[in-house]
Amino acid sequence: MPRITVEKYVAGTLERSFEVPGLLVRVAAWVLPASALTHPKDRGMDVHAILQAWKSGSPYASSMDVTEHGVQKKVRLLVS
Repeated sequence: MPRITVEKYVAGTLERSFEVPGLLVRVAAWVLPASALTHPKDRGMDVHAILQAWKSGSPYASSMDVTEHGVQKKVRLLVS
């Protein structure tokens, strides 16, 4: 089953990396209302584009800047 890789960077250095089953993202997209997916999409995490890439076997990558406990971080999402 395809997996979605999530990477967190602090000052350009990889802090943490983990994988999420594609099925979990698919269930979240099905269960959550469309309005709940708008904010992540506006920030760079388009759940529907991730699912489309997962279904078609196409690569997908996006990133967004976040602040976690006062620390600026970059989060990358990868589907391969």
